[in-house]
Amino acid sequence: MVSNETNTLTITARDVTGQRRTAYEVSRESSVDSLIEGLGDRMNLLREDADGRPVTWYARHEREGRALHRSETVGEALKDQDEIRLQPEISAGATGN
Repeated sequence: MVSNETNTLTITARDVTGQRRTAYEVSRESSVDSLIEGLGDRMNLLREDADGRPVTWYARHEREGRALHRSETVGEALKDQDEIRLQPEISAGATGN
């Protein structure tokens, strides 16, 4: 629900498998980047892959079918009760060397 006093909205986030799902209240002024970081902690998402490389997560907006930009504000990108899916960024063929 939107709270005029706190200027927040509630979204639902799930991981790519759909097994982890959570409702999350966030300020409209927050960046999508900070939203992803907060959800990563709350949902206990991997920080490193099996080879020890950092995992970068991005958010996919379910209603609009697009990736959210980390620089967008939550209030610009989302509406109350929207759902996002967190997905790891895949770097095919990356060796790190």
